[in-house]
Amino acid sequence: MGHSIVKRKLKHMKPLLDAAIVLPIVFLLLELLAILGICFIILSKAKVLNQPLAGMEYSQAIFAASIVFAVVLVATIPVTAMMQTYKTFSAQGVSVFTPLLTKAGQYFLVVLFFEVILLVMLTIIIRSFQFTAKAMTEIRTGNIPLSILLGVVIIAIGMVVLVIGKEMIDWIVPKYVNLS
Repeated sequence: MGHSIVKRKLKHMKPLLDAAIVLPIVFLLLELLAILGICFIILSKAKVLNQPLAGMEYSQAIFAASIVFAVVLVATIPVTAMMQTYKTFSAQGVSVFTPLLTKAGQYFLVVLFFEVILLVMLTIIIRSFQFTAKAMTEIRTGNIPLSILLGVVIIAIGMVVLVIGKEMIDWIVPKYVNLS
């Protein structure tokens, strides 16, 4: 008799994690890979990254790493939004794949928009440092203090763009309201 009660309770228990929780994680990782791919292509075309990477000066590596770090910061804008979207649609009891895919596309476009804003801001900052007799030439030849200074400015700009992006993306996140 006790054995059948345990069976019934196990039959009606909800799983700890739903298998669909993998979907937002996969969408976020794919978005990050796409953004990083675009970033490395742009850095290579702009001659910030030299091939082979082992031949780069430390100052170039610091500068490139701070740009990549700022890009990754901005790419994390939709993490909370994607998880909130998953929770909202899974709580409604509907299939989560199509709404998540739609929202992932919207979030990706928002991230691209803010990455372009970051690129414009970085271009303006780097151009404003040109008073130091061609800052990029100095970075290529090993000016580590200049590269650290630019790196800190780049990361700070990335953090500001991240905060603004999170506020903006919050407007398009579906909200689940529990009225009970």
